[in-house]
Amino acid sequence: EIMDTPIIQVPEKLVAAEEDMFFNDSVFVGNSVMLGYKNFTNKQRAGSIPNFLGKAKFFCAGSWGVYHNNRTLASSSKATNPEYAGEKYSVEDVVGVMGVKTVYINFMGLNDLALYYDSKNCARKCADDVIKLIKKINNRYPDVDVVILSATYLTASRNNYASLNNKNLSMLNNYLLDYCNENGLDFVDIASQLTEKGCLADKYASDGYCHIGTGGYKIWTAILRDYAVQKMNGTYINPERMPLLGINK
Repeated sequence: EIMDTPIIQVPEKLVAAEEDMFFNDSVFVGNSVMLGYKNFTNKQRAGSIPNFLGKAKFFCAGSWGVYHNNRTLASSSKATNPEYAGEKYSVEDVVGVMGVKTVYINFMGLNDLALYYDSKNCARKCADDVIKLIKKINNRYPDVDVVILSATYLTASRNNYASLNNKNLSMLNNYLLDYCNENGLDFVDIASQLTEKGCLADKYASDGYCHIGTGGYKIWTAILRDYAVQKMNGTYINPERMPLLGINK
């Protein structure tokens, strides 16, 4: 099953929105795809929307993933971790330093699947690493909410790696969605509205690969704002499942 139909209306022009205040006291954790959204957010804040996404913080870096975070705390390989206030942290440490109330996690898969796990079980093992991180946060900060933002996909021209491919990324999304549904965590589907024919749509990619351009980040924003409105109204429900991509190829 492949979802091609957008489910949230995206305005041509970004404007201020009251629901952005919902993201105060939040941090968005991610890799280079989230770093792009941080840059997009900073551009809006420096322009006509100073309260874009409220006072949300970002903790993200290129070439970084959950595998790095869970294993690089005591060595020079910690170099891939992002900095906050001039010091490198793990996610579970920076949550306490920042004093945030919600953690949005979106740094799984792209820098993990092909590099650190065997090809047969890479999606399951990557999901298990994300779940370990969730449990660390839950144990250390019982009042902090963790929200999973789905991994986004590769373009059709780059969906040809042995392990890093849309099949494994979509399996990873479903493993994490299942965990969220079983444990009362929110899971927000960022990927499907950016997807055409089972791949990241070329029109939303900034590099013909996996990174996202302005049009795609406008969709991110619409999805996040829709999530905020539903949460404030008490109507948000996780998806039952994510499409499994490339299973029959």
